[in-house]
Amino acid sequence: MANVSVLGTGRMGKGLVKVLSPYMSEIRWGSRSVERAAKLIEENNYKNVQAVTYEEALDSEVIFHFGNGLGNIGCRRIAKNTARYDCGGSFQKYILYVSFRLFGMDE
Repeated sequence: MANVSVLGTGRMGKGLVKVLSPYMSEIRWGSRSVERAAKLIEENNYKNVQAVTYEEALDSEVIFHFGNGLGNIGCRRIAKNTARYDCGGSFQKYILYVSFRLFGMDE
């Protein structure tokens, strides 16, 4: 099974971790505040979720990110209308990025 990361501890990140955790053997929960992610993991008694930095989360094979942009985690889109991002290092990442703007919501 693929190594999965969820970026962000906002309402969408919390919801996705809650939905995925019963079905995934390991989830990395990336946050600007690892302490906040760790607190949420403890409060929800997630056994298979690990709090990590954004940099650590970007090592995963599958990355979910909900927000208004990926620049805040150091990534840039490689080609318009693709899911390919350059996040540094010698490889590219495919990131499922869902913009709140698509749904008329702000973070």
